[in-house]
Amino acid sequence: MNRPLLSMAVTLLLTALHKVVPVWLGASSVPATPGAIVVAYAALTMAPIEAIVTAALCGLVVDGLGGMPLGVGSFSMVVVLLLARLALRFMTETRGPTAAAFAGGFGAMQVLLVGAMLSAFAGRAGSFDVLQAVGIGVVDGVLALALFPLLHWVGVLVGVEEKGATLRERLAARL
Repeated sequence: MNRPLLSMAVTLLLTALHKVVPVWLGASSVPATPGAIVVAYAALTMAPIEAIVTAALCGLVVDGLGGMPLGVGSFSMVVVLLLARLALRFMTETRGPTAAAFAGGFGAMQVLLVGAMLSAFAGRAGSFDVLQAVGIGVVDGVLALALFPLLHWVGVLVGVEEKGATLRERLAARL
């Protein structure tokens, strides 16, 4: 199994959990975007083309499970991934506050772009909410602290990542 398909499967599982866990807890929803966290991890650890394929596939999963028009999530994930590539030169590791800020910014930008597209093209007034995007960015950043090591562990378990590979080694290998 290659990394984009593994990322898509993890996104499917995390998005399904994201929809079910609030119901179990008696809440209406949890402000998070698990698909964006997986794609942010892909941006940090995968080659550019592989990361774009991952973003498109994960976006389709999010569209299918989230009830959005098909393609909105894919387009937004790919656009935000391309913009996030500009910030990669400041990244030195996949854990810690820098990685959390990267994932939080990725999630917030993706939510803003989806909201803008839904407001402009799908006639869903009120979809564009900056405060909601900031809140989702904060939650995504905190979740990334726990999910990035888990995603690495799953990749090692399946055999698509090396156990001791640092981000610097991955960055050097993907260029």
